[in-house]
Parts: sequence; structure tokens; C-alpha cells
Amino acid sequence: QHQPLSQAQLRADRRFDMKLTNRFATEGAQTPTTVMDTRQEQRSSWQEHFKVNQAAEEAARRKQQALVDAQMKAKTEEMAQLAEITEKLAQKEKELQDKIDAANKVKMAARLAELKDFASQVSSADSNLEARLKSEQEERDKAQVLQDEEAKKMAKSFFASIISTAKIIAKNCKRVGDMTGENNSDLHDSTSISYSFFQDVVSNLDKMAKRLTEMIATNILQIDDSVFNALGSHASMLAAGISKLLAQARQCTDPTSSISLMSPDDRTKLIGQLSLSCTYTIKQLLTELVAAKLSEAGTVLSEDAVEVEARSAVGEVKVEVTRKAVVRHSFTPTKPLSAYSPKVKCLSGFLKKVAVRARWRNVVDEYATSPASKSLRHRSKLLEEVLSTEETYVAGLELLLSRYYEPLKASKMATEAEVAVVFSSLSTIYGFNIQLQKALRARRAEFPSKSTLGDIFLEYAPMMKLYVDYVNRFDASLTMQEELQKRPQFVSWCEAQAQGNQAHSLSALLILPVQRCPRYELLLRDLIKFTPDEQLDHALLVKAHKKVQEVNKYINTKKMEAEVRTKLIEIQKCIEAAVPVVIVSPSRMFVSECDCTYEGKPAHMFVFNDEVVLCKQGSPKMKHIETVHYNNLAVSTTTPGSLCLVGPEGRKEITCDPPALCTQIAKDIHESIEAFALNILLDDNIHSQNHHRIGFTIVTASWGVLKHEEKVADVTDILLKIVKEQGGSLYLKKGPKKAIFPNPAPGKRKQLRIMYSNNGDVETLTYEDEDKVTLP
Repeated sequence: QHQPLSQAQLRADRRFDMKLTNRFATEGAQTPTTVMDTRQEQRSSWQEHFKVNQAAEEAARRKQQALVDAQMKAKTEEMAQLAEITEKLAQKEKELQDKIDAANKVKMAARLAELKDFASQVSSADSNLEARLKSEQEERDKAQVLQDEEAKKMAKSFFASIISTAKIIAKNCKRVGDMTGENNSDLHDSTSISYSFFQDVVSNLDKMAKRLTEMIATNILQIDDSVFNALGSHASMLAAGISKLLAQARQCTDPTSSISLMSPDDRTKLIGQLSLSCTYTIKQLLTELVAAKLSEAGTVLSEDAVEVEARSAVGEVKVEVTRKAVVRHSFTPTKPLSAYSPKVKCLSGFLKKVAVRARWRNVVDEYATSPASKSLRHRSKLLEEVLSTEETYVAGLELLLSRYYEPLKASKMATEAEVAVVFSSLSTIYGFNIQLQKALRARRAEFPSKSTLGDIFLEYAPMMKLYVDYVNRFDASLTMQEELQKRPQFVSWCEAQAQGNQAHSLSALLILPVQRCPRYELLLRDLIKFTPDEQLDHALLVKAHKKVQEVNKYINTKKMEAEVRTKLIEIQKCIEAAVPVVIVSPSRMFVSECDCTYEGKPAHMFVFNDEVVLCKQGSPKMKHIETVHYNNLAVSTTTPGSLCLVGPEGRKEITCDPPALCTQIAKDIHESIEAFALNILLDDNIHSQNHHRIGFTIVTASWGVLKHEEKVADVTDILLKIVKEQGGSLYLKKGPKKAIFPNPAPGKRKQLRIMYSNNGDVETLTYEDEDKVTLP
């Protein structure tokens, strides 16, 4: 079939025919008719075919256009219907919204009317609401003013704040005891004044106890750790005692409670016992706090004063394990081992030995890097350090005796009295440490089968009190050394004896005994840290550490007492009066002193813990002017640089320069007055509550983990029953006490703390679980 030709093709064919015709004419030949006819027919056929195709295409196009028009018409009709439906829906939605708005308006109007009615009812029912709110605001303002004054007072004197808080606690303890005595029927009536007052006292007592505990816990005075721990222990004991007292006191307001059903004598005895326990604890806390304040740094032999001796040259062994990659092969024999040759059997045995050795090597390597092994190595290092430092210390004492004491005693450079002051009781201390050194050497010979040191220190700890005399006289020794240093012959002799080594100088060797007891405490503390709880030596080390800690505390106390006594004697010697003035007293402690102006004349003021002494300035003696006792005395600073003492004998104006010194002296006097008043109050409470207690009695007893109050049980009644059965004494045999007391903390190491009174003297003791208890 021939495809129709385009117009361009037809024009091209005509041009070709014309060229062909011209060619034949030029060559003189005639154009073949058949060819031309064929061409003409073909051309006509193509033209007809083209016209037919063109007509068919036009018909198809028209048909397609008609179909599209029909579809567009249908779409238009459908859109019109949708628009009509949408309009109807919008109309219905608007009608529905109008109905909802109308309903809401009705509801809101009704609700508004209800609220107006309620507001009018409230307004009519409580017309005094504004007055009450104003009254409450005034009360809050007053409370805020009191709180601000209290905060200012605390900022002014932290020590005085503790004393004043303890005074409030002591007064409230006595009030609780008095109100829960015989006539307590008013406490059962919640509408009575006595009931309201009792609730206020109980609430205030609880608040003040928590406040006191928090104040002490902050350690604002920056006292030494050992004294701070003692204060914290007393504070926790006080909190526990007050908690028990409050629990029993609150039951007194319930007529059906067990304590309300008691007889008046039993109830008074129970509440009095708890109140007395709190009073004793406050007195112990006051004693510790006053001692800490007066000694300024807390203790004489604090850890900061200890020159830490050089550690052993042998450091901690560091085990470095290098693991090599091992390529493992597996082999499964196809026949029994007996069927192989002897060489194969020998090789198999060798490989087994290699495998066993490799396994054991891995076990050893893993243990060497484990925490238990590191702790054991550290403990071994500390054990060796205890022994080596004792050897070094004793060698230092021997050097001090051989190079200085004996030659100086034999020479004429110093008198026997001067030598005795410088060296004090050094020979006694040397004899004690020789015995301790022998015991430690004997124990070293038993290492490692027996590596306990706690038993040795437990045995020798009580004898460490021999250091008290040396420590007390050390200041005098330093003063005498300064006097001897003024002699050129003595200075050159000391330099020759030191042989150019500063560590072997006289002053460096003389301070060794002062540092040694705190050093024992530090070493034992480190040993406890790296000794497992299940090891036998752990319990012994804990007991030994506690004993050494008590010895250090005893040494510090005696040192402070000696310093106070020496200061009082010095003041006594420098005061002259027509009637002798007694300055030296067992309970008196020196606080501060300063130059001042009294009644327009130069004077000197001594501040003690119970009185102020004013003297006329002079040298070498000062003439006594007046003594002002703290009974009913108050101090105030009226203007900068002056203070006023107000008492029963009138006002006394005193001026000090500079003003900062006057402020400090006024603060010292104020704190001393507060402590004195609290001490008087506590003594009165104890006398009123303890006048019938003659002989030995248990005040309070606690059993459990004493550091955690929730793991402590009150065993006072149990011990009182045992004391009654044993005829007025207490004896608990050595061994665990779980059969006697309830178990508040299963699996934990427990302690027994007993506060007892023996003919009015109160003491608190703490025992380990297995310790023997014998009281009094």
C-alpha cells in the first residue's frame, strides 16, 4: 500500500518529471508515454488517498471534541449540584450554631446568677474576713521581725546562738516534765488553755532540737574533727532523747493511752527519766562546746599539727600483666591413646602440664589485678610502715638521749633544773616505746602467719597517757630552749651535735613525742580502711583506734587544763588587793583580756567564764578595782568602742580602743554569760529531777548502729531490769548480746551506749557488741 504523499513530495515529483522531460528533449529522444502515465496515475491515487485520510482524521477529531464537550457539560452539572448541597449545609450549620449560642447564653446567665448568689452568701456569712486577714498579716509581720532579729543574733554570735537554743530546750524539757506530772487532767481537754500551751511547748521543743542539730552539723566554728565528732554524737543523742520524750509526752494528751493510764508516780518517773537524759546530754554538749571555743583550734594535737613522717621508700607494688594471644587448636583422636607410640603419649602429657600452668597463671594474674589484692598489698605496706616508723621514732629518741640529754646533763652549759625543763619525761616515754617496739618486732617475725596489730595497740594504748606530762611541759621546754639559745656556747654545741642535719637538731627531735600519738591514730585509721570487715584484725583495730583516739582527747584536755591553770596562776600573781582576790578555781577558765578605760581611768579587764575582773593598769603589779559576777548580768554595746555591763549593782561603762576590740570583748562576755546561765539552769534541773537518785542508776541506753537513728533500739528498760535483778549493779559477760536485746539492724555491727548516774555524777560509755560491761 502506498502512503499518501505530502505537498512537498508532490512538488518534488513534478520537478523531477520536468527535469526528465527536458533531458529527453535535449537528447532528442521522446518521453515514454507509459512512464508518464504511470506517474500520473500514481499521483492521482495518492491525492485521493490523502483526501480520504484527511476526511477520516477530521471526522475523528470532531467525534473526540463532541465527547469532551459532553464530559465538560456533565462536570458542570455535577459542580452545580455540589454547590447547592454545600450552601444547604452551611445554612443548617449556621442555624445549629445559633441554637448552641442561645443555649450557652442561657447557661452562662444562670451560672452567673448562681455565683452572685454564692458571693453574696459568703460576704454575708463572713463580714469580718478582711479584719481577720489583716490580723494574720500583722502576726506574720511580727514573726518575720522576730525571725530577722534571731538571724541577726545568730550572725553576731554562732556560739551564743547554740547556747541560747540549748537553754530553750532545757527549759522546755523541764516544762514537759512538770506538765505531765500528777495533775495532767487538763491535757485531755483539747479546748483548755493548758492543752494549747502544752502543744506549743512540745512543738517548740521539737523545732529547737532540730535547729540545734542542724547548727552543729554545719561546723561553722571549724573545730577539729575529733571534737566535732564528739559534738555531733552528743547532738544525735540529744535528738534521739528528745524524740523519745516527745513521743511519750504526746501520748499524755490521749486519755486512753498507756502512759495516761499509769499511776502518777510511774508517769512522773518515766517522763522525768527521759527529761533527765536530755538535760545530761545538753550539759555534756555544753562542756565540749566551751572547751572547743576556749582552745580556739579545737584540740592541741590536731591532725594539722602533725608533721607526717616520710613514707617508706618502697612504694606500692604495681603489677602489670601482659597477656599474649594464644592460638588454640582442637584435636579429636580417632583411636585410644594407648594405641599411639610412647612419643605421642609423652607429648600429650607435656601439653596437659602446659595447659594447667597456663590456667594457674591466668588465675594468679586476675587476682593480682583484683581490688582485694590491691587492698591486701596496701595493708601489707601500711603494716610495714607502722613497724618502720616506730623504728625511726625510737631511733630518734635514742639519738636525742645520747647526743643531747646525757652530754648536756654531764656538762656545765646548763643546770640540772634547766635540763629537766627541756627534756621533761623523755626517759619514761623512751622506756615505753622500747617495749612497744619489741612487741612490734616480735609480731613482724610471725608475718605472714599472724599479721594482727590491733591486739598490740589495745594492750599499749592505756599506757600512752604517759605522754601527758611531756606535752603539758612542752611550751615550757620551748621557752627554756629560747633562753639557752642566747648562750653562744650552747648554740655552737647544738650545731656540732646536729652534724649539719636539720632533722637531727635539738628542736626537731624534741617535737617527735608531741607528734607521735596523733600519728598512731592516723596509721590505725588507714589500717582499718584497708582491712576487710571479716578479718580478725578489723575488730581489734577498731577498738584500738578508739582507745588511741580517747588517749589523744585525754592528752588534749589535760593540755588545755594545764594552760588554763598556768594562765590563771600568772593572772593571780600580777593582781594585788587589800582583800585577796581568788582567781585560781577548778571550774574557772580564762577567755580574753584587754586594756580599757573604766570611770575615766586606764584599766585592764580580764574576762573569765564566770566573772569579769577590772584592775588598774600598772607594772609589774595591777591593783584590783572590781569583780563583776555573771549572775543576772547583761552586756550591750551602746556606741562604737564602748560596752555597758548592767547588773544588780548598776551600770558599768567601759571603753576599749579600737572599736573592733570592744566588739570582740563584748561578744566574749555575752557568750560567757549565756553559757554560765545555761549551766546554772541545767544544774537546777538535774538537782530537781535527780535529788531522789542515790547510788547507781541507768539514765538511758541505746543499742544498734549508733550512727543511724533508724537502726537503734532503746534498751533502757531492759538494763534497768537487769540492774534490779543484779542488786544495783550491771554486769554483761563478754560475747554477743543479741540474746539480751532486740535486733534493730540484722547483719550489722552494733554498739551499746549507756548514760548512767552514780551518786549524781553522770557519764556516757560506748561498748562494742562483744565487750564485757561492768558498771559502776
